[in-house]
Amino acid sequence: MFLADTDRRNIQELGGLIEREHGAVPDIWRDSSGYYDFIDRPEGGIVLIRIDDCAIPGLELTQAAIASGGSVHVVWMAQSDSYAVEAFRYGAEAYLLLPATRETLREVIRSLNTPTKENQDQGRR
Repeated sequence: MFLADTDRRNIQELGGLIEREHGAVPDIWRDSSGYYDFIDRPEGGIVLIRIDDCAIPGLELTQAAIASGGSVHVVWMAQSDSYAVEAFRYGAEAYLLLPATRETLREVIRSLNTPTKENQDQGRR
């Protein structure tokens, strides 16, 4: 998992939830090169992008993840739901309202790991 956020408190809280739930410490945003390294990994993963943080180029990161062609799932997160419609318009697969709880994080991750009917149909071809 990759956490694109600069809010130290959110990084600590969300990073701790991810570590407790999934047993792994997420990669944390430092600059765009670390992000591009993550989305280029063949195993893919989940990127959580803080869209209401002006220090994070959220739309650019979203477009790069989608263009990577890999199995990268994009989740936008913000402290209000004002970006939710745009999240899906630009290709995010989920939206996480902050502050996240263990239950909401678990629900988002479960939804990304649950195959859709479209994905199941493609696997049968």
